[in-house]
Amino acid sequence: MKLYAQHGSLAGEKVMAGFDGKFLDGVIFSPRDVGLDNLNKALSEIKKKNGKADRLFDPQYYTCMLAVGDDVRLGYLPQDYTGYFASRRRLDLTKEATIKEDIKKALRF
Repeated sequence: MKLYAQHGSLAGEKVMAGFDGKFLDGVIFSPRDVGLDNLNKALSEIKKKNGKADRLFDPQYYTCMLAVGDDVRLGYLPQDYTGYFASRRRLDLTKEATIKEDIKKALRF
């Protein structure tokens, strides 16, 4: 079994300490909580500490339906992750072609 840390807005040094102590096999990044510049820095740091660590990315696709609301906190998604993130209505999510294209965009990103 592998153990992963969730890297979010308050990740601080805990994730790095987990790698230093050889407790972690990888990390899952949440783009809503980390800007693209900081994401790239964190990915590089983890690669230096443990080149074999799994570095996973949760595109947080569920937020695409929430993005149409005015008071929703989307964090960095609308400005740093436009390469794959877009607002979607429920009707959009019934179209297989739309979902496939969204998945392709997230994987390319």
